[in-house]
Amino acid sequence: MEYCHRLSWSPSDAPPVELPEGVQREFLTSPGGVLELLTSHVFSEGGEVEEKPPLLFIHGGFESAFDFTNYLQFFSSHGYSCYAVSLRGHGASYKLGYLSMFWTCKSLELSHGGSQYSFALDVVLAIAHIRSKHSKDVIIMGHSSGGGLSQYILDRNMEKLGGLVTLAAVPGFGSMGVYVNWVKLDPWFPIRIYFKHFGHPRSPLSSTSLVHNALFSRAFPVESVREVERTMPEYESMRWTVGMMTRFVSAERVVRNILPTLKGGRRVLVVGGGEDKLMSRGIMERLAAWYRIAWESIRGEGEEGVEEDSAEVVRFGVVEGSGHHVMKDTMWNVGAEMVLEWLEGR
Repeated sequence: MEYCHRLSWSPSDAPPVELPEGVQREFLTSPGGVLELLTSHVFSEGGEVEEKPPLLFIHGGFESAFDFTNYLQFFSSHGYSCYAVSLRGHGASYKLGYLSMFWTCKSLELSHGGSQYSFALDVVLAIAHIRSKHSKDVIIMGHSSGGGLSQYILDRNMEKLGGLVTLAAVPGFGSMGVYVNWVKLDPWFPIRIYFKHFGHPRSPLSSTSLVHNALFSRAFPVESVREVERTMPEYESMRWTVGMMTRFVSAERVVRNILPTLKGGRRVLVVGGGEDKLMSRGIMERLAAWYRIAWESIRGEGEEGVEEDSAEVVRFGVVEGSGHHVMKDTMWNVGAEMVLEWLEGR
């Protein structure tokens, strides 16, 4: 029988989900409340070691730090200290009422760009915490809207980072094409959201079949989709998604704020899912090309890296057989290996 989620206008009161082996939960204090930070570290007999840059994972809409547990375990097993933050209103971070979450900004934050800026403050707080523990530059990896937020942070000069990985991410040139794809996939999308669910943000993901069809490959088990649904917040920020529908960053500014940390001058890795129906292969290819053109336009500004090839500075890869949730779908390990090769210069 098809499961349809009962839409709620109040935050969930469910306890934090149980974590897999090797993943720990801690909390950061922010002006609005506590933020959940999941971690997975590298240890040796002499204690924690730091030989590689720390990794920070940023989730997308209707997600949380928990969606990166596969990646936390995988990359820590390869010598990387890993962190995943749950943005306000997500996971075990502090809850927001429906209208507060819908707009996701205070009056001061609104003047800086609304919800993107609000969520960016949460990420910057996590980066500051990581910097207090590590000497090397943080490499950020963002999925979907979290990938768009990662680009936003670099564009606004809020941080300089050691590398950027976009995982089936909202492209910096705007997500209008993504929503066109979603309506093609689900023609009842606009009718359902306005005439049945009265504008509720979770309407496009209000049943197991809708979640499966939009976010995962056909091979991903239905019972696993149900597990994912249980960790989704009851509602999402609409300002966050709407604010990214048109171009919201400068590709040149993003590339400039990525420090030459990795071998070969690698700065950006664009990863797409072969069965992603939202962030289609064409959109992801265009995102990689967009950043390569940006690199070509600025490559002569400094002495370092003038000879670096744009295809190496901005790499592109597709996880064949994966849907939108490249870090949770059946082929997640193939994508993780792709990122590992990029990190280690292979």
